[in-house]
Amino acid sequence: MINHAFPDYDHATLPPIPSTWEDISYQHDTCPSWQVGGFQVFIDYEDNEERETQGVRFFVNDIKTGDGLLLTDNWQEILEFVK
Repeated sequence: MINHAFPDYDHATLPPIPSTWEDISYQHDTCPSWQVGGFQVFIDYEDNEERETQGVRFFVNDIKTGDGLLLTDNWQEILEFVK
C-alpha cells in the first residue's frame, strides 16, 4: 500500500518494521502508516523538511478513535509502546 499511496517515499529510510504489522498507508494521510493491534503507527519522512507538519517522525493513534497517543522521534519508544 505504501508503494501506491506514497510512491516517492524512500523505503531505505524506514526503520525495521515488524513483519506482523499491516501496511495500511492511505494516500490522503500525511505519511505511510501500519496497523498493529489497536494502534495505527505513522512513519513520517526522515527529512524534516519533507514532513507536512515538520514535527516528530513517529506517531501512534488509536485505530478506532484516531486519538493521538504518542509522538516521538525515537523508534524504540514506538516498539515498546505498541507491545
